Amino acid sequence: MVNKLIQFVKIGGVITLAYLISALLVHEIFLGGPQVRPDLNIYLAKRLNPSTYTNLISSLFNKKSSDKGSIIVDNKETIEQGYKKLEEIAFKNISTGVKARERDNISETTYELDKIKWVEYKYARKNGEIITIRVPEGQTPPPDGIL
Repeated sequence: MVNKLIQFVKIGGVITLAYLISALLVHEIFLGGPQVRPDLNIYLAKRLNPSTYTNLISSLFNKKSSDKGSIIVDNKETIEQGYKKLEEIAFKNISTGVKARERDNISETTYELDKIKWVEYKYARKNGEIITIRVPEGQTPPPDGIL
């Protein structure tokens, strides 16, 4: 009787583990269907990079915070100070309605949605609902299977 119980627990654990792995793969690797994420190698490298977690953990313990709770960036400058320096730089037009500026490791992008020319696409979701997506003119719309 005990052996059967252990066997059922093992089978249940394997089924649960298989479900969790498949759920993870659906949300992280596949994009709404059998299409694999096109930037999978870059995405996995970023997700599995141990230095990302090391920097996060060390910043939690070595953080010198002000009253506003700013965090320390690589060159020991607070983000607030970086944005103050960034304000000295004028925006550059990237396209109609999109402006950006950057300095060192900080960048800022501004979108003026009323100035952007939009193209509307209608998509049918799997449940039959029709939704409208606006995409900037000249950009390719998302594929049908993604929704």
